[in-house]
Amino acid sequence: MRTRNLTDSLIHLTQELNRTIDHLPIPASQKSEFKRQWIERLATIESEAMRMKQLHQSVALLDITFGGCIPILVIIDTDLITFSPLSMMIIMLLLSGLVILGIALEQWSTFKQSWHLHRRSAERIKTHSWQFITLSGEYSTCQTHSEAYPTFESLLHKIQLQAQQYD
Repeated sequence: MRTRNLTDSLIHLTQELNRTIDHLPIPASQKSEFKRQWIERLATIESEAMRMKQLHQSVALLDITFGGCIPILVIIDTDLITFSPLSMMIIMLLLSGLVILGIALEQWSTFKQSWHLHRRSAERIKTHSWQFITLSGEYSTCQTHSEAYPTFESLLHKIQLQAQQYD
């Protein structure tokens, strides 16, 4: 469901961006290059951010789930179940091992940091894009979009390179 929402969101965003770009007073060749670079980079970074978020949340959910099972197993009265006390100890040891592995994976991996980096990168691309469209911010000294485009392209490239350092 989340993947579908992300896909729908990216499709909607792409359509909106295409309409916005079509109204810019720049040559058609620059429009097509702008669309390709802006939308492609934004979609790539957005989808990578979502993938890292899902990985981070999956590992955290496993830690919480297995970690919650251990106290429950400790308080279960072994007379009420068909498992032997040795079986219960083995199950608790296995669950404890899974929790330890999950926590180690979460701490060792960069899922959370990568998710935050990609999320910030996507927002930076959006901010620079709107500043480019409105010729504000770093582009306020430019008289035309054609004049601002090289700076915009350079910034997009720099943001994408920074995001790729974490991949």
